[in-house]
Amino acid sequence: MTIIGNAEHTKIAEAVVQRIQDLNLTGMSLSRIALRVLDEDLTTCLPGPPGVMVIVAGAERVSHTEGSNKSKIIHYPIGVVIGAKCPPPIEALVEIDRNLQWRQDVRNGLWHKSAELVAAGAPVTVFDIEWEPGRIFIPASWKKLNMWVGAMAFRVSSKEAI
Repeated sequence: MTIIGNAEHTKIAEAVVQRIQDLNLTGMSLSRIALRVLDEDLTTCLPGPPGVMVIVAGAERVSHTEGSNKSKIIHYPIGVVIGAKCPPPIEALVEIDRNLQWRQDVRNGLWHKSAELVAAGAPVTVFDIEWEPGRIFIPASWKKLNMWVGAMAFRVSSKEAI
């Protein structure tokens, strides 16, 4: 994947897409893992289903005690939404296990894996990735869209020159 963004946050988000594609999630087409703009109607923005949507949402975090007068540390938020159609009944173990495995693979493929993210195209200033658990299952999506949808977030830390 060629990184097309100029902003650090965009470059990081594009590298997250590439990193998730590199994980070769079982049963997930690479074309269904993409950087998207979040819309209330997941059917218009989720690549798939099944699909993984990487989004740039939230607010950056900074600390007045991190960095120096020559550099700053920025913690960039990256959201990951995983969605899949699930045939009734929702208790079907095969689909639940598959969705939980995707979630686990994404979490393990990114959490504290800054070198892998840099190899996927993130700026070399990236030095850590924290995982922020989100909803494993969002019941409203099941009711409205007949989809299993879960979300999580990552904080990608970058030490950048001032």
